[in-house]
Amino acid sequence: LLKPSAVSNQQPPSPTPIAQVPVVMAKEDNPRYAKASFYDRSVCGNRLYGKTCKTANGEVFDEEALTFAHKYLPFGTNIEFCSGTTCVIARLNDRGPFIRGRDFDFSRGLFGKLADTRRGVITVSYRILK
Repeated sequence: LLKPSAVSNQQPPSPTPIAQVPVVMAKEDNPRYAKASFYDRSVCGNRLYGKTCKTANGEVFDEEALTFAHKYLPFGTNIEFCSGTTCVIARLNDRGPFIRGRDFDFSRGLFGKLADTRRGVITVSYRILK
């Protein structure tokens, strides 16, 4: 037995706070479906983009790049989009679309890989990649 004088009244040290770990999205196994439209260099004349024609993440807009816009996913997110038997991996670099009922805004280059640009809006399946 311990003597009462040997027992301390000190509190145990508080645990070290855990550092916040950034969220990493794992590759999804099951595809989701969404509506997608496209935009091209004509947006450069739009007062929202100005003469520099930069995307929301600061890159110069390239209408032929395999890029897309989404309202809230993190910049740099890679997604595999499929339409019919064609699948393309693209990178998020802009914000939008701002039209009700649309989930993604593709660059002209990305849209053209998946469908004829005369269609304007298409339904795609997609999987978020890491």
